[in-house]
Amino acid sequence: LWIKSTYTPLRNKEGIIKHYIISIDNHTDEKSIEYHLEQQKNKIELMNYELKEKSQIILQQNLKLEQINNKLIISNKNLSQFAAIAAHDLKAPLRTITSFSQILAKRHRNSLNPKDRELFDFIINDANSLKEMIDGLLDYSRISSQNLKLQPINLETIIMKSINKLKTSILEKEAKIVIPDTLPIIEGHPTLLTQVFLNLINNSLKFASKDGHPLIKIAWEKYDQDFILISVRDNGIGIDKKNHSVIFDIFRKLHSKNQYQGNGIGLSTCKKIIESCGGKMWLESELGKGTTFFFTLQKKTSYNKMYNA
Repeated sequence: LWIKSTYTPLRNKEGIIKHYIISIDNHTDEKSIEYHLEQQKNKIELMNYELKEKSQIILQQNLKLEQINNKLIISNKNLSQFAAIAAHDLKAPLRTITSFSQILAKRHRNSLNPKDRELFDFIINDANSLKEMIDGLLDYSRISSQNLKLQPINLETIIMKSINKLKTSILEKEAKIVIPDTLPIIEGHPTLLTQVFLNLINNSLKFASKDGHPLIKIAWEKYDQDFILISVRDNGIGIDKKNHSVIFDIFRKLHSKNQYQGNGIGLSTCKKIIESCGGKMWLESELGKGTTFFFTLQKKTSYNKMYNA
């Protein structure tokens, strides 16, 4: 309670105080407002101080993150250079082994017994497999979102390019590939996305069921405001659910070399390409019921034009 009292003396003719006029003013509300304003001011000053401290911490963390990011960029660049040099150095003696083995096998084929000819075939086949693995690792190491320039892509063009590259296998297996009547224009890297469709279609052909001809269906739909969802579905042997979490791991092979050829890099490369283009990739599959690979790609930024396939 805040009260202000004022005393005013009343004097007679001789100047003697005879009475007082007392006035009492209640300043409680005014002082209460001043008190609360002062409290709010102190709180704001404290918040500003804490905000300034947090801003300094965030600034320091951002600087550290920037330094780490710069180190990662340099490290990735060095790794790519190392991979290129290592691949070149490994492929040179490998070509020598392959070439000399082929020359010796051809020159002495008539004098070799069946077992020795088989040994030469093993050397040549394994050398070729190792070359494919080195090439795959080199391609994998080169994929990076740092310098990846996305551009509008005619989706039908890259799908048909992949199909044409696999035409011989498709005809041999009497496979049927179904694509939509209309396809969207998307943002991506044409060469890398062609590799994605090439790997996925080739896998569908490779892991086809022995009970019938391969059937591969490519479809798409709207995923959200900025992305579309693409699916590649087949009627092949399928993948056990326990392997779904590791199927994209590099060098992960679910079958022996005698059953199915491959180096275990293809799906890892596909996932890395899709993520480098800003999308994500996953699968649905059951043993004996085929496999569907899903991945998202960005729509064309300026407009989403449709065209006939």
